[in-house]
Amino acid sequence: MSRQRLWQQLVARQLLQGEMPVAPPIPWYVVLLQTLAAWIASGFMLGFLGSLMLVLPVRESDGFAIGGALSFVIAIFIVTQQQRRYSGLFLSQLGFCFAMAAIGGIAIGLVERLHLRSDDIYLLLIVSGLLHWRIFALFSIRFCAALLMLGAAILWLLEHGLGVLISPVLLLASFWLWRYEADFGSWRPLLRPLAFAAALLLPWVQLPLLEHASVAFHQSQWALSAHWPALLNLFCVLILLPVTWIRQLPMLRQRLGLAALLLLFGGWLYWIPGLVVGLALCVLGFAAAEGGCW
Repeated sequence: MSRQRLWQQLVARQLLQGEMPVAPPIPWYVVLLQTLAAWIASGFMLGFLGSLMLVLPVRESDGFAIGGALSFVIAIFIVTQQQRRYSGLFLSQLGFCFAMAAIGGIAIGLVERLHLRSDDIYLLLIVSGLLHWRIFALFSIRFCAALLMLGAAILWLLEHGLGVLISPVLLLASFWLWRYEADFGSWRPLLRPLAFAAALLLPWVQLPLLEHASVAFHQSQWALSAHWPALLNLFCVLILLPVTWIRQLPMLRQRLGLAALLLLFGGWLYWIPGLVVGLALCVLGFAAAEGGCW
């Protein structure tokens, strides 16, 4: 039972009066110990579940799939109980571990059973991530599911020689999600983890890393060898920022000043594409400074 619910029950019985006092923040080492305890406990429970799958007279791939499906059901039960009873960090991390195990078990089982091609594997990962992102009402699960969906989409684009589109799309998605977050309403708990995932992946999809990653897919990625990625990033910044910020400035002098800064930043972005890394980290830092999202 949470402190808030306990206080409300005591007030209803007229044993206490007034508002509940603000609780002091939980020390970081207590949070760390609770998280480690949940992960260790889930490790033993998943190990026991895996040993049961070895006893069943089924193929190894079927065992992975069955274990993943059971982990998915257990994760739904744990997260539901955690949300209903307002339990703490231990249960939420326990549900997180089972949810991640469900993704891995189901994916491994289906890939080995059906001998899926790479395109089918990416689609499977996107569907699994979308399912977890939509069902589980925990930020940690939705954040990891969003990372999985975006990562699978990035690999698909790289494999098909479309790596030049990755950074601009993530840049647009990050700014749009953060800029209009207040207008999402009931969709905010769903889209906020997606915004964090897009901003976190943006530094890792810049030109040098994409050139090395494309070698693994035996793709020449001709667009990555030119200035197209920097030009697309520049185009996105110059289009997106004036639309969202310049129109809200009351004075013409402020608009001209911001436009000059955008042109200067755009020149730097063209010559140094790595500045997108700093831009993404700034967006992520400002969002994390708000607090209350974890």
